Amino acid sequence: MNRLRLLLVVQRYGPEIRGGAEQAAREVAQRLTHRGHHVEVLTTTARSYTDWSGDLPVGTTVVEGVPVHRLDVSPRRDPDVFDRLHRRMETAVRPVASDLQRAWRRAQGPSVPDLEAWLDREAGRFDVAVFFTYLYATTTDGLPAAARHTATALVPCAHDEPPLALPIFDRVAHLADSLLFLTPEEASLVRRRFRVRSPHHVVGLGVALPEGTGPDPTRFVEARDLGDDPYLLYVGRIDPSKGTSWLVESFSAIKAVRPSPLKLVLLGDPVAAPEPHPDVVVVDDADDAERNAALAGAVALVHPSPFESFGMVVTEAWAMATPVIAFGGNDVLRGHVERSGGGLLIHTAAELGAAAQLLTDDRDHRDRLGRAGRDHVERHHTWPVVTRAWERALQRTAAIACPR
Repeated sequence: MNRLRLLLVVQRYGPEIRGGAEQAAREVAQRLTHRGHHVEVLTTTARSYTDWSGDLPVGTTVVEGVPVHRLDVSPRRDPDVFDRLHRRMETAVRPVASDLQRAWRRAQGPSVPDLEAWLDREAGRFDVAVFFTYLYATTTDGLPAAARHTATALVPCAHDEPPLALPIFDRVAHLADSLLFLTPEEASLVRRRFRVRSPHHVVGLGVALPEGTGPDPTRFVEARDLGDDPYLLYVGRIDPSKGTSWLVESFSAIKAVRPSPLKLVLLGDPVAAPEPHPDVVVVDDADDAERNAALAGAVALVHPSPFESFGMVVTEAWAMATPVIAFGGNDVLRGHVERSGGGLLIHTAAELGAAAQLLTDDRDHRDRLGRAGRDHVERHHTWPVVTRAWERALQRTAAIACPR
């Protein structure tokens, strides 16, 4: 196996960053480093994705064994300006006017004045520069600069959302030497949208299987005073765009019709606080150990998001042999469930109620679904399996890229 020199470019990076693309980049960087490849990361000083604030130090540090280069964001995003432009973009007549696209992209950011100069100076040191997410300026501005000096790979982290239709993203989709996808559904979506002929690879993401008997669920229920009450669990950003408002409203309607001890636990950052309900518990301060204990003890993980490029928490739940109740209108989630047999698909509040009652009342059925999910993860989503797929894809990218 050839050892590669790799640069991963992502908008935010670090153990304190919880975003899906950011977590994927961090995991991939660490796993490839452990396999003997030389990996560096180019990112920003931002902690927040809402305004790109955070003030992490400019310069190079080593994070968990990986050299990380941080560039300053200036100016930061004005959320009010961006929200107005985003609403205009979503409702504009298609095709969206070029000036509105450019204004929206500038307002979204992150604006990184030193990005192109850094890449012009440093990108030639690497065999491949890998850009995570099609959406942000770190990719739309960075990938063309890197492509002048080295092979490039784009990890779109794409789902069917309004920005994906904007022509401003066509350039990077066609310029990248290869496209790396997290699921077959994402590959179909992106190739259909951009009509790309670049080599593509479905590389996926991995999950660490628990050691021994796994985490003790009582650690979570005792810490959060849940007693013996069963609970459904949502993990992720608590945000209407992730389906959490629908989930809380549906759960409240279910409980009004069918009272029971069942709780709904929302574990994550409350971007938009849900309506208060006596059986809805919000946990915004759990560490990784408590989060894993919560996953292990749940009746099911509920994933209501209409937009996902992978849905890492689904495989994390299956690693704990916990079944998943997923929104069936999401192609990625539906693909996960249909391939694994590890969960139930829902579209309505009534279906959510029926799924919750079935898994609460029938422990054998719940265990069968959980075991099917666990078996699927062991076959397809352990990190050794996934890391080899990333290695093959990146070695092919380095080998086939045209000389600059």
